[in-house]
Order: sequence, then C-alpha cells, then structure tokens
Amino acid sequence: MIVIAKKYGRLGNRLILFAHFIAFGIEHNVKIANPSFGDYAEHFQNISDDLFCRYPSERSLNGNRLMQKLLYLCIWLLTIIRLPFIKYVTLKENQSYNTNNEQFIRIAQNNKFLFVDGWDFRDSIDLHKHASIIRTYFAPNKKIQNNIKDLLGGVKQNYDFLIGIHIRHGDYKNWNNGKYFYELTQYIQIMENIEKIFSTKKIMFVVCSDVKQNVKELSKFQFIFCNNHFVQDMYSLAECDYIVGPPSTYSLWSSFYGNVPLYHITDPDAIFDINDFTTYGSLKNADE
Repeated sequence: MIVIAKKYGRLGNRLILFAHFIAFGIEHNVKIANPSFGDYAEHFQNISDDLFCRYPSERSLNGNRLMQKLLYLCIWLLTIIRLPFIKYVTLKENQSYNTNNEQFIRIAQNNKFLFVDGWDFRDSIDLHKHASIIRTYFAPNKKIQNNIKDLLGGVKQNYDFLIGIHIRHGDYKNWNNGKYFYELTQYIQIMENIEKIFSTKKIMFVVCSDVKQNVKELSKFQFIFCNNHFVQDMYSLAECDYIVGPPSTYSLWSSFYGNVPLYHITDPDAIFDINDFTTYGSLKNADE
C-alpha cells in the first residue's frame, strides 16, 4: 500500500497528487491511502465514509475532524521516526518524479507500506488511461451535485455555451508576488474578449470567486455567480463548456474532471482565441 504522508497545498493540489497515485495504483494493482485528504473527504461520496481515504474505496470509521487530525499527525510522525518495516520515498523541494518506472513499481509492489512525501509525483500516462475511473471516484456528494443541478440545470438548454470564469483573489493577492492577481476590471476585459470569440453564439458566464465581488459591475453580461463554496464552485466550472482563469490547479482539476477546454490567463491584456484553450485529459503540464 502506498500512503500519501503529507499535505501539499489546498484542494486542487491534493486532488491532482491523489489522482496520479490512484492511476498508478490501478495500473499496478497497488492500494492507495491518503490520510492527508481528510480535510476534504466529507465532500466526496466515495471517500466520506473512510477515515483513511483509500482507493479502492473501503468503508471504515469515518471519524471527525479531531480523529482525522490525529491520524494525520501519526502518519506525519512516522515519516520522521522512519520505522524499519516501512519503505519511504521522499522528494526534495522542486523535484519531479515519474512513478511509472521499474524501480518505483518494484518498491510499491514488494513493500507492505510505502510512505511517499512530495508534491510532484506524477504518472500522466496511466492517469490519462484510467481517467474515467478516477473521475467517478472523485464525484462530489449528492448534496453538491443537487446544488449544481439547481444552479445550472435550467440554464444549459437555453444557451449555446456556458463559459466558466474563475476569479481567484484571496491568496493570489500575495502568492508569487501577486503575479496572477487580476482586478475585476481585467476580468471584465477578458469576458468582453470571450464575447467576441463567441459572437455568433448565445453564451452565459458562470462566475466563481473565492471572495465576494461587486456583481453589479458584471451587469452588462449574461452571468450566474456561483455559491462561493470551494468544492461546489470547482465542480460547477466542470459543468461548463469552456473555462477561463489564472494559472491554478483549482481550474485545472475542473478542466480534467469535466473534460472541458481551459485557458489559463498569464497576461490579462493578451488577446486570445478558441485555439488557445487546452483540455487537460491527463493533468499533464499543470500550472502549479
């Protein structure tokens, strides 16, 4: 069994890391446990009943936040103590590692417990191969599914395209020196560009943001503002026909889950077109 021993980033990062290991596990018949995902487990129908967050899914004591924290602390301590009957693979900072190699496969299959510690473990080939299974595993719970249906269900049939707009303002104001923090006026400019791209189509913008916005400034557009629930918004974006937002694993996961073309904004003043959208079917070349 591979145990993902430490937390890296927030929901998007943890989904992507988990997905790559699940792909590896499916391909090489290795079970995966991810107690580091416990913070989000309650929102996913195939994970919420398992304290250990395993693949394949198993029912167990699902516990509460305290139990999740205690379990994670125990796993974290085991990465420090380094018990002899546990195998460890740890990545250095900024190190990438392709798990689809003979040495790692042998280690994973021949050890009862393999603890992995690092962000950039990847198996893009097997993730693409098993994408459908992985999407099913990460389905949100029924409450979230129903909320999204209520939000978007009556809209889809009346528009040619739903265009997801991901506005990330909270942490991006300071992260990476604010490189990808764009003002609402810049998003409006981008939305105007999108209207030109789809000038012959009837479009509805589905706008998601991690902070409250002055929606009156968007009144010139046909739009829906999402509910500001981090999981529901992510999966609402996945229901769109196209997604636009700053480089983020959050929108990257939406693109993967919904198999939706994505445009990551690296220059808010750039004029882009339909050919600049990419579908990330294997979560490859993720913008971290």
